Amino acid sequence: MSDLTAGIIVIGDEVLKGQVMDTNSHVLCKRLRACGISVRKVIENCLDRYDSSELFLSFNGGKDCTVLLHLVSAVFQKKHAHSKSQALRTVYIQCSDPFPEVESFIAESAERYNLDVICMSSPIKVALEKLLLKNPNLKAVLMGTRRTDPYSETLNHFQGLH
Repeated sequence: MSDLTAGIIVIGDEVLKGQVMDTNSHVLCKRLRACGISVRKVIENCLDRYDSSELFLSFNGGKDCTVLLHLVSAVFQKKHAHSKSQALRTVYIQCSDPFPEVESFIAESAERYNLDVICMSSPIKVALEKLLLKNPNLKAVLMGTRRTDPYSETLNHFQGLH
């Protein structure tokens, strides 16, 4: 039996208001238990492997990446507790016509989580290429990806470029 633990954060107005039942937590618990690894441990490994100047978090204000932001921020702040001013570099790839609520949420999250937000207004591939050209020191991105997302079923925790 592994001594690794995990926490699950359930978000979403529909779930929190009781309009929709959360069925994902059950499946997630089974998978985590089968793997014997916690999400927090993967994030700790990433922050041990890469210096904060070498990584960034992809954040668009959606539910999945907000959960990832919360988890990464908790581990990041613990690791950098000695430096309260250490901001987590975050890239927000803005769509062509963003909702004002999303823009507000991004700004509120930047304040709440001490984020250094880089806003880019290009398709994701172009935006990431531009980002890497301007910041050649970047080596890793934290992205919230579901196994059920297109082309994601075979991804590993640490995935190199092909």
